[in-house]
Amino acid sequence: MWNSINVLTSKYKDIWFKLEARERHALQLMGLVLLLSSLYFLVWQPLEHKRLQAHQQLSWQEEQYQWLSEKLKGYERSRPGSMPSLSIDSQAALVGWVQERFKARGIQSFVSKTRPLRATATQPKGVRFSFESVPAQQLYQAMAEMERQGLAPTAFKLEPLSSEGLIAAQIDYRLA
Repeated sequence: MWNSINVLTSKYKDIWFKLEARERHALQLMGLVLLLSSLYFLVWQPLEHKRLQAHQQLSWQEEQYQWLSEKLKGYERSRPGSMPSLSIDSQAALVGWVQERFKARGIQSFVSKTRPLRATATQPKGVRFSFESVPAQQLYQAMAEMERQGLAPTAFKLEPLSSEGLIAAQIDYRLA
């Protein structure tokens, strides 16, 4: 077997060196173009397509969440007294309540940092939950559920990640 491989390689070497330098350069250039185009069409283009799809899906989900939040706020404003009021009076109780909701949605393990927020002149004490990577749909569902129960985030920041359906997030909740 090795003998036949050696015979073939020696034949190709003979053919290669019989070609003129200009022909060898042309073949090398064609090989390089073929390799680069293969890499583009077989590797880079499918990966870029998946990344764009994930980014579009995340944007659509963010828009849907914002739209639903606005609709819910309008609905709640039209029905006075319909928004449930929470009787959470401390940061510890707030953290516990939010963590229970995250646990119910299966995202408590994704919380990377919980940080207390000081009271300011315009806002009461609160807590910030940070996620380095969390499934977007589950986080949106948890946030929507908490809003239905009377706790809406005072601020949040969402950033898409390269993985499909995952986001990095910071969400601030404050005492009422």
